[in-house]
Amino acid sequence: MWTPVTPKTDNSAKTPSARSKHSVTLCGGYLYLLAGRNGNIPLKDLWRYSLNEGVWELLEPDGEKPPSLQEHSAVAYKDSIYVFGGEVGFSACNEAPLWVYSVKVS
Repeated sequence: MWTPVTPKTDNSAKTPSARSKHSVTLCGGYLYLLAGRNGNIPLKDLWRYSLNEGVWELLEPDGEKPPSLQEHSAVAYKDSIYVFGGEVGFSACNEAPLWVYSVKVS
């Protein structure tokens, strides 16, 4: 049975915009939402949703960041999220870089 999940936020709390072609990865009690697009607008943001608290948080990691990825793949392993491939804007990447995000650093 499907049940809608409603974040426990007030009207001033930030939540991710509507999107498609993104990835969501489960790691350590959190869902990590990366990029995608909102209509024709490519997105480059990274969000974390606490399954225990029901709250979204916009993450702003230090260092180099992936481009505005769409249709990429992501998987969690230990305390990291690995992101591979995808499109930048509306074209496939000439390269297929592998990105890694450490959930312990944020």
